Amino acid sequence: MKQLDENMLNAYVDGQLSDVERARVESWLASHPEDRATVEAYRDQIERLHQKYDPLLNHGKPSYRPAIEQKRPWIGNYWLATAATLIFFVSGVATGLMVKSAPVRVDVATVAMGAHMVYASEVKHPVEVGADEQKHLLSWLSLRLGREVEAPRLDRFGFQLLGGRLMANGSKPAAQLMYERFNGERLTLYLTRGDHQKPKQFRFGEHEGVNAFFWEDETTSFVLVGAIDRRTLLQLAESTYQQYKL
Repeated sequence: MKQLDENMLNAYVDGQLSDVERARVESWLASHPEDRATVEAYRDQIERLHQKYDPLLNHGKPSYRPAIEQKRPWIGNYWLATAATLIFFVSGVATGLMVKSAPVRVDVATVAMGAHMVYASEVKHPVEVGADEQKHLLSWLSLRLGREVEAPRLDRFGFQLLGGRLMANGSKPAAQLMYERFNGERLTLYLTRGDHQKPKQFRFGEHEGVNAFFWEDETTSFVLVGAIDRRTLLQLAESTYQQYKL
């Protein structure tokens, strides 16, 4: 193995590899202490999350409702294939993070925008777990993503949490939180696990009337998406960013 693939590392930690793949990864880790330390850090974080949230998740019957009445469109490669036409970058400044034109991992932003376009228009099943079960929702998503998932308070902008769902970004788990205004306007926050050395700058993307701001911290990629004007969406992104810094 020339280099340990990030997806394979995550799959190893999650116990999703075949016996052959697991043996290859363990052989690699035996001679690469930095990657071995990363694996141990992931495991330690997941164990702490299990200790914190398992009592909540195992209390009685699962309270979330799988959305089984509707087949979910497959959006992965379609959105990746159209990435070149989806993302257009602009300049500006927000919350100490520079919004600028630069190459980014557009696959994450593209999938998040695609997911918003699919689910924000859904009438009966826009979310998998409703805001009335917020504690369970955030516990469940935190455990699956291996980090604390919080629902930012966006009340002052008129947005209330509607609920959320577990999603996927390739082989990695991802989460989508959905907010709604009194007029039915919807906003989504997409989060997925990453492996970033340092926080990345804000980026902006747009496609077919849907706008998005994208940024990363040391462990997670965030995409805030909505059919909202760029200035308002930037204010929402700033608020979300600040609340996740606390």
